[in-house]
Amino acid sequence: MLEDERILRLTDAFMEGPGEKESCLELTVRVLNVNHGRNQELMAGCRKLEEYSCFVAKLKEYQKKYGSTKEAVDASVSYCIGHGILTDILIPLSAEVKKMLLTEYNEKKVMAWLKKEAREEDIALIREICDILKRHPEWSDSRVYEELKTVKQ
Repeated sequence: MLEDERILRLTDAFMEGPGEKESCLELTVRVLNVNHGRNQELMAGCRKLEEYSCFVAKLKEYQKKYGSTKEAVDASVSYCIGHGILTDILIPLSAEVKKMLLTEYNEKKVMAWLKKEAREEDIALIREICDILKRHPEWSDSRVYEELKTVKQ
């Protein structure tokens, strides 16, 4: 995410089928970029968030520098303690923070897994559409869509 702010809508995650109307319910989420150097006004209003942003930026920098997550975590914690960043958390809880970061949620791995799952689901859907069209080549798009809805249930 490059911009400081982004609006996400739940309905954007779904394709509309033929003849479907606009949803009567919408969820809108305001996503704020808290990466270091972004959303200066927000950071100025919340020192702890700014410190966290600095910590994460150092962690990313050291991951590139050292290539090892453990070395990057150790160096980031040391740097931040030495520079007065998140000291109220890092000094008493550095072991817990390090452990958590070494077993952290890996967004890239999760996104790759989700993409693989989505591809497999897409392939299955395409196969189902092909099967329906082979059995009923005369059907319209909307009829195929209705059949898919019944098959999915």
